[in-house]
Amino acid sequence: MFDLPTNTKEERRDMTVFRKLLQSQGLFRMQFSVYVRFCDNKRLTDTILRSIRQGVPPHGEVRILYVTDKQYSEMHIFENTVKKRPEPEPEQLSFF
Repeated sequence: MFDLPTNTKEERRDMTVFRKLLQSQGLFRMQFSVYVRFCDNKRLTDTILRSIRQGVPPHGEVRILYVTDKQYSEMHIFENTVKKRPEPEPEQLSFF
């Protein structure tokens, strides 16, 4: 989750670079300033965390929250007053 200033051209550029960094790490936008990614192990989580930490713009705020599979699956989502199920976790990649 992030809240970055966009008052100047440089701040808008910094936010765009940061969003592209998140996308390059496999995160997708859940809401305007909320990006998510499924990580199936701590090592992958730590790698992504390091990359994000290095790319945080000089101004604004970035927060990272870890949620377990169970907590994510119990999320309540309402869209146009209709309750929806959370997106399923992605399939694991297999090599043969």
